[in-house]
Amino acid sequence: MKDRINFWLNQRNFREKLYLFIISLLLGIFLALFLAKGLEINEDLRSEELISFENDFTQDENLKELDINLQRFQKSEKEYLDEIYKLANKEKIIFENIKSESFSTAHFKHYTLKLEFFTHFHQLLLFLQSVQNSNFIFELSNLSLNMEKNQLKAVLSIKFSSLI
Repeated sequence: MKDRINFWLNQRNFREKLYLFIISLLLGIFLALFLAKGLEINEDLRSEELISFENDFTQDENLKELDINLQRFQKSEKEYLDEIYKLANKEKIIFENIKSESFSTAHFKHYTLKLEFFTHFHQLLLFLQSVQNSNFIFELSNLSLNMEKNQLKAVLSIKFSSLI
Protein backbone atom coordinates (compact mmCIF):
# COMPACT_ATOMS: atom_id res chain seq x y z
CA MET A 1 0.00 0.00 0.00
CA LYS A 2 2.83 2.32 0.85
CA ASP A 3 4.39 1.61 -2.54
CA ARG A 4 1.18 2.46 -4.34
CA ILE A 5 0.90 5.81 -2.54
CA ASN A 6 4.55 6.65 -3.39
CA PHE A 7 4.02 5.66 -7.02
CA TRP A 8 0.88 7.82 -7.27
CA LEU A 9 2.62 10.83 -5.62
CA ASN A 10 5.65 10.49 -7.90
CA GLN A 11 3.43 10.84 -10.95
CA ARG A 12 2.12 14.25 -9.72
CA ASN A 13 3.85 17.52 -10.45
CA PHE A 14 4.83 20.03 -7.74
CA ARG A 15 1.65 22.15 -8.03
CA GLU A 16 -0.65 19.10 -7.65
CA LYS A 17 1.35 17.94 -4.63
CA LEU A 18 1.07 21.45 -3.12
CA TYR A 19 -2.74 21.49 -3.68
CA LEU A 20 -3.01 18.03 -2.15
CA PHE A 21 -0.96 19.16 0.86
CA ILE A 22 -3.09 22.32 1.36
CA ILE A 23 -6.37 20.37 1.02
CA SER A 24 -5.12 17.74 3.47
CA LEU A 25 -4.06 20.45 5.90
CA LEU A 26 -7.44 22.23 5.69
CA LEU A 27 -9.34 18.95 6.12
CA GLY A 28 -7.21 18.18 9.16
CA ILE A 29 -7.90 21.58 10.68
CA PHE A 30 -11.65 21.31 10.04
CA LEU A 31 -11.70 17.80 11.45
CA ALA A 32 -9.79 18.95 14.55
CA LEU A 33 -12.18 21.89 15.06
CA PHE A 34 -15.21 19.65 14.59
CA LEU A 35 -13.92 17.12 17.12
CA ALA A 36 -12.97 19.90 19.56
CA LYS A 37 -16.46 21.38 19.27
CA GLY A 38 -17.97 17.95 19.89
CA LEU A 39 -15.78 17.45 22.96
CA GLU A 40 -16.70 20.93 24.19
CA ILE A 41 -20.40 20.10 23.85
CA ASN A 42 -19.84 16.84 25.73
CA GLU A 43 -17.97 18.72 28.46
CA ASP A 44 -20.82 21.25 28.66
CA LEU A 45 -23.32 18.41 28.98
CA ARG A 46 -21.20 16.72 31.61
CA SER A 47 -20.81 19.95 33.56
CA GLU A 48 -24.59 20.55 33.33
CA GLU A 49 -25.20 17.00 34.55
CA LEU A 50 -22.73 17.56 37.39
CA ILE A 51 -24.37 20.86 38.33
CA SER A 52 -27.79 19.18 38.22
CA PHE A 53 -26.52 16.34 40.41
CA GLU A 54 -25.00 18.82 42.87
CA ASN A 55 -28.27 20.78 42.97
CA ASP A 56 -30.24 17.59 43.62
CA PHE A 57 -27.78 16.60 46.36
CA THR A 58 -27.97 20.09 47.91
CA GLN A 59 -31.78 20.00 47.77
CA ASP A 60 -31.75 16.59 49.47
CA GLU A 61 -29.49 17.96 52.22
CA ASN A 62 -31.71 21.02 52.60
CA LEU A 63 -34.81 18.83 52.84
CA LYS A 64 -33.17 16.65 55.50
CA GLU A 65 -32.15 19.75 57.46
CA LEU A 66 -35.65 21.20 57.11
CA ASP A 67 -37.16 17.93 58.30
CA ILE A 68 -34.89 17.90 61.36
CA ASN A 69 -35.82 21.51 62.15
CA LEU A 70 -39.54 20.82 61.68
CA GLN A 71 -39.32 17.88 64.07
CA ARG A 72 -38.33 20.36 66.76
CA PHE A 73 -41.75 22.02 66.33
CA GLN A 74 -43.76 18.79 66.43
CA LYS A 75 -44.08 18.91 70.18
CA SER A 76 -47.46 19.65 71.73
CA GLU A 77 -48.36 22.50 74.05
CA LYS A 78 -48.42 20.05 76.96
CA GLU A 79 -44.84 18.95 76.23
CA TYR A 80 -43.69 22.58 76.20
CA LEU A 81 -45.49 23.30 79.49
CA ASP A 82 -44.08 20.14 81.07
CA GLU A 83 -40.59 21.23 80.04
CA ILE A 84 -41.08 24.68 81.61
CA TYR A 85 -42.42 23.13 84.84
CA LYS A 86 -39.53 20.67 84.93
CA LEU A 87 -36.97 23.45 84.52
CA ALA A 88 -38.72 25.60 87.13
CA ASN A 89 -38.83 22.73 89.64
CA LYS A 90 -35.16 22.09 89.03
CA GLU A 91 -34.40 25.67 90.14
CA LYS A 92 -37.07 25.57 92.92
CA ILE A 93 -39.24 28.21 91.27
CA ILE A 94 -42.97 28.15 91.99
CA PHE A 95 -45.27 30.05 89.65
CA GLU A 96 -47.76 32.41 91.30
CA ASN A 97 -49.74 33.12 88.15
CA ILE A 98 -49.70 31.80 84.58
CA LYS A 99 -51.51 33.45 81.66
CA SER A 100 -51.59 31.81 78.28
CA GLU A 101 -52.46 33.24 74.87
CA SER A 102 -52.36 31.53 71.51
CA PHE A 103 -53.08 32.19 67.87
CA SER A 104 -52.81 30.09 64.74
CA THR A 105 -51.28 30.66 61.33
CA ALA A 106 -51.40 28.42 58.29
CA HIS A 107 -49.12 25.70 59.70
CA PHE A 108 -48.21 26.76 63.23
CA LYS A 109 -49.90 27.50 66.50
CA HIS A 110 -48.07 30.23 68.43
CA TYR A 111 -48.23 30.46 72.23
CA THR A 112 -47.30 33.18 74.66
CA LEU A 113 -46.99 32.39 78.36
CA LYS A 114 -46.83 35.11 80.97
CA LEU A 115 -45.29 33.64 84.11
CA GLU A 116 -45.29 35.44 87.47
CA PHE A 117 -43.14 34.12 90.29
CA PHE A 118 -41.02 35.11 93.28
CA THR A 119 -37.38 34.10 93.25
CA HIS A 120 -33.83 35.05 94.10
CA PHE A 121 -31.66 36.57 91.41
CA HIS A 122 -29.34 33.56 91.22
CA GLN A 123 -32.27 31.13 90.79
CA LEU A 124 -33.73 33.38 88.10
CA LEU A 125 -30.47 33.37 86.14
CA LEU A 126 -30.18 29.58 86.38
CA PHE A 127 -33.80 29.17 85.25
CA LEU A 128 -33.32 31.51 82.26
CA GLN A 129 -30.14 29.71 81.31
CA SER A 130 -31.80 26.29 81.49
CA VAL A 131 -34.72 27.52 79.35
CA GLN A 132 -32.30 28.83 76.73
CA ASN A 133 -30.28 25.58 76.75
CA SER A 134 -33.36 23.37 76.55
CA ASN A 135 -34.00 21.07 73.56
CA PHE A 136 -37.25 22.95 73.09
CA ILE A 137 -37.34 26.20 71.14
CA PHE A 138 -38.40 29.00 73.48
CA GLU A 139 -38.23 32.73 72.91
CA LEU A 140 -37.77 34.76 76.06
CA SER A 141 -39.51 37.92 74.96
CA ASN A 142 -39.98 40.05 78.06
CA LEU A 143 -38.75 40.09 81.64
CA SER A 144 -39.71 42.60 84.30
CA LEU A 145 -38.34 42.55 87.84
CA ASN A 146 -39.64 44.22 91.02
CA MET A 147 -38.31 43.88 94.53
CA GLU A 148 -41.02 42.71 96.98
CA LYS A 149 -40.63 41.10 100.42
CA ASN A 150 -36.86 40.59 100.10
CA GLN A 151 -37.40 38.67 96.89
CA LEU A 152 -37.63 39.49 93.24
CA LYS A 153 -41.06 39.38 91.68
CA ALA A 154 -40.41 38.32 88.09
CA VAL A 155 -42.85 38.51 85.22
CA LEU A 156 -41.50 36.53 82.29
CA SER A 157 -43.04 36.19 78.83
CA ILE A 158 -42.08 33.07 76.94
CA LYS A 159 -43.12 32.37 73.36
CA PHE A 160 -43.09 29.05 71.55
CA SER A 161 -44.66 27.50 68.48
CA SER A 162 -45.82 24.07 67.43
CA LEU A 163 -47.03 22.52 64.19
CA ILE A 164 -50.75 22.22 63.72
